[in-house]
Amino acid sequence: MPVCAELMTYVPDPPATPGDQYLGRPLDLSSAWLADLRASLDALSRQPTGREIWGNRIDRYTNLLHAVFGRPAPADAVPGWGSTEHLDLHWGNVTVPNLMILDWEHWGTNVAGYGAARLYCTALAVPDVASRIYTTFADVLSSPSGRYAILVNAADILSDFTHYRDEVGLCPALHRVAAEILS
Repeated sequence: MPVCAELMTYVPDPPATPGDQYLGRPLDLSSAWLADLRASLDALSRQPTGREIWGNRIDRYTNLLHAVFGRPAPADAVPGWGSTEHLDLHWGNVTVPNLMILDWEHWGTNVAGYGAARLYCTALAVPDVASRIYTTFADVLSSPSGRYAILVNAADILSDFTHYRDEVGLCPALHRVAAEILS
């Protein structure tokens, strides 16, 4: 009988949004927290892996963009494939006031900037926090791959809201961000 063992570590700080991935209230994120997040995602992106998650592939993203926005990504939003990314990075998977990144079953090769774009998109209902995330990752998120990652994450989250209620009012902000990239 196969057995799987996981090494678990007690995390004393709570998730930023316990039980939810979308940020709906302001957070006081320290400069150190943001610097730790940036350093962590930069280090992760450089780790080589062949791990792929079936739902996070370029063919799915192409179909997703067509289904949600009715068109492919524009020429200035091009996926830079091959970065190692946390593919479920949202506010229920980061702790505050000290940063710990949780929930590692979805990680692997993906579009460069995917994790930062996911955290940014899930914060858009709180513009001040979203702005701080964008500023922290401006070089990544404003790149062609980052723009593509934002567009894919916006489409993915909007498609989720066909099954779940948008409790924090995220849909209008996601549509605005996507429209800016698509125009």
